[in-house]
Amino acid sequence: MVGRLVSNHCALILKDINIDWGPKLFRCLDVWQKDLGFRDLIRAKWESYHIKGNDLYVVKEKLKRLKFELRCWNKIVYGDFNRKIGDLEKRIICLDERDDEGVLNVEVREERKRLLADLGKVRVKQEVIMQHKTRMNWLRQGDLNTKFYHNKIKWRRLQNGLNGIKVGDLWCEDLVEVKERVKDFF
Repeated sequence: MVGRLVSNHCALILKDINIDWGPKLFRCLDVWQKDLGFRDLIRAKWESYHIKGNDLYVVKEKLKRLKFELRCWNKIVYGDFNRKIGDLEKRIICLDERDDEGVLNVEVREERKRLLADLGKVRVKQEVIMQHKTRMNWLRQGDLNTKFYHNKIKWRRLQNGLNGIKVGDLWCEDLVEVKERVKDFF
């Protein structure tokens, strides 16, 4: 056997750069505004903050604090759909098994109906958030192919990122330079 003369391997260049672009933007999901407790939460939290300073500083600080509160609220209300769905399905299956044995009374059957309604609500919330994040209107008509949609979300976030900027004929990734060029442009 003759040794290989040409390699089929390609050189690979990896960059391991962690750039701090500053604080993340304040974002609000559309689905939050449909939630019954959202407006009350916002109003209560906003009024509870007592900050002294000029008006812009007060608004900035209130938004910063509100961002943290919304992140916590989102985890409680909309967090980990897969776990919530799994828990509800387990409870429903348990009640179905008890029903097969003929030991369910009227109250337990009502609980099962409530669990089924809760399961439907959680699935709808999950679908709405996936639709919002992927910006696809046809998600309602299709099935919830989560691997596909998670990949679309990751791709969209990568596309929205700004890792560098072309200055003349040169590519620049210097944080200060990029920020200054963007500020000058706008």
